[in-house]
Amino acid sequence: MIKKLLGYSSPEARRLLVAELALVVATAVLQGAAFLMLVPLLRALFLGDLGTARLWLAVLAGVGALYAAAYWFGSQIAMRASSAVLDSLLTRLGDRLVELPIAWFGADRSGQMAHIATQGAMFVSSTPYSIVRLILTGFITPGTALIGMFFFDWRLALAMAATVPIMWFVFRWLRTGMERDDAVHAEAVHEASNRVIEFARVQPTLRTAGRGSIADRLVEESLQH
Repeated sequence: MIKKLLGYSSPEARRLLVAELALVVATAVLQGAAFLMLVPLLRALFLGDLGTARLWLAVLAGVGALYAAAYWFGSQIAMRASSAVLDSLLTRLGDRLVELPIAWFGADRSGQMAHIATQGAMFVSSTPYSIVRLILTGFITPGTALIGMFFFDWRLALAMAATVPIMWFVFRWLRTGMERDDAVHAEAVHEASNRVIEFARVQPTLRTAGRGSIADRLVEESLQH
């Protein structure tokens, strides 16, 4: 998905996307490191070693400050990247549509294109930050904590590693369900868009028929679905 998105983007949008993804990875690693720092900090506190606890607290504060800075810069770049990707997608879509013959734009195609140019393009342009960021963070952050845990306590690291297959199974199960639901939703949105466009095209006839016609019911049913 990331490779395709980079291919559809302009050079400027591509640079912003790469920078955004790099900062997402950096924030995920820093977040995992911050969780990891809690182990020696709490251990020192429980043992009453305040000097060591203060040292690890300072390290934790430093990692937290780096995480906050990386997260802020990532958010700023993400907004610029989304705008640049959206511009690239709409430009490519427009360039492609002007090459198609008029006969290609039937009622069904018009609704599909309207959805792609509005909700579809907006969704794709925000995907790197709204979805890819969550997926990368969900894997890199615990992965960082897991790898680092082997240097502190191998027993805790093995306990964490035992949850990896369960997490992977749940992730695959959720992704399959989301893909199925997205396909059903996309089909319903296309149908609703087609009905709305059809409704707008035949307004003279509908005004003659009056309110409560079959067209009203078809539009309402498609929107409800």
